[in-house]
Amino acid sequence: MLLVDVVGSSVLEDFVSGRDRRIGQLNERHQARDWIAAPYTVTAWDEFQSVLWRLPTIPPILLDIRRVFAPWEVYVAVGVGEVTGDRSRKPINEALSGAGFDRARQAMDALKSSKGDKYRRLTRFRSNDPERDTLLDLVYGLHDSLMQQITARQWETIAAALDFDNQEDVAAHLHVQPSTVTRNLKRGHFWQLKDTAETVSAILAREAASGTIS
Repeated sequence: MLLVDVVGSSVLEDFVSGRDRRIGQLNERHQARDWIAAPYTVTAWDEFQSVLWRLPTIPPILLDIRRVFAPWEVYVAVGVGEVTGDRSRKPINEALSGAGFDRARQAMDALKSSKGDKYRRLTRFRSNDPERDTLLDLVYGLHDSLMQQITARQWETIAAALDFDNQEDVAAHLHVQPSTVTRNLKRGHFWQLKDTAETVSAILAREAASGTIS
């Protein structure tokens, strides 16, 4: 289960149209890739949610959500466990239940009440294993600290780098020099973000295969 909350939505210009356009992009891509079991649905002014099929897709989904919503910040809460009601005709916020839904809500509540933490977090995990959750929260806490330093221009370059196979194509797409692409990716911590997604995906795939995570 995935809950997403847009930070500071009340001061964002043209928030509703920007939110809906971004969610439309996510739905188009993530449904085409069979990443989500239900479309992303707005359940509150600044919050939307969906149900995921497979654990290893969580890291690339998180990265894609952040690049689509950039430069807006979002809280992302992941609840691992059974979710029921995704096929109901009721509104998704009324229909969903189960351990995954409850854990995602707990993770989001923890994010929103974490202002006294030693550093600012944007991502939280909750599953059946608190020790694993602590490790993933630590990894993504470091990840989020880097991500909060990324500028709008760097996000534009990162988004293109995720869509093209090489930096020359990225440069052509953005109408800049390849050296500018290299500089923006390095300063925007692109390789750290990419390595985090790939490494955590591999770990979750292994644990899902062994049945140790639920």
